[in-house]
Amino acid sequence: MVRFLNGVFGFAVVSLFIAVQAQTPAPIWEAQPSELRRIADLEAALEGNRSDPELAAQLADEYLHQREPELAAAALRALDVDAQRDPIVQHRLALAYADMGQLSDAIASARVASARCMHAIEDAEAVPGLRSSCSETTLTRVELHRTALERLEAWGVVDPQQDPAKTELAYGLSYRIARLAVSQR
Repeated sequence: MVRFLNGVFGFAVVSLFIAVQAQTPAPIWEAQPSELRRIADLEAALEGNRSDPELAAQLADEYLHQREPELAAAALRALDVDAQRDPIVQHRLALAYADMGQLSDAIASARVASARCMHAIEDAEAVPGLRSSCSETTLTRVELHRTALERLEAWGVVDPQQDPAKTELAYGLSYRIARLAVSQR
């Protein structure tokens, strides 16, 4: 009887071994090798220079493009404290939080980005020769994003990804208001 059970068990193991085929690893991202190389280069550069907000913003943009907002937020949080205060960093954090479905954090970061960007522009205007870390174009983008997020919150949307129709409408209204403001000049 033991021989019979050993034979059945052995047959089952061999059958299972034959039935299970090697699986080819699936890529995490659907990115081209050149895009992956760019991300790897940005990661390596950021590892060596955690005080460069522009570099971190570029890496965050790549992660957001790959639909990885958690990695974008982690890259931005890895910056030195002074670099994290940059309005561009705060704006990218707002984008990442919105993509993660954390609307209240996204709004808070967008408000910080907006205020810091305005102060940077005002400081550059007040002090001749001072270069601003934020342009009026960047401020416009930050304001459009902030306005859309605040509109979503007012409409009761908790996660912009879960309500794409309202999200599209909120951004559309923000852009329309911006176009009207520019045309009024």
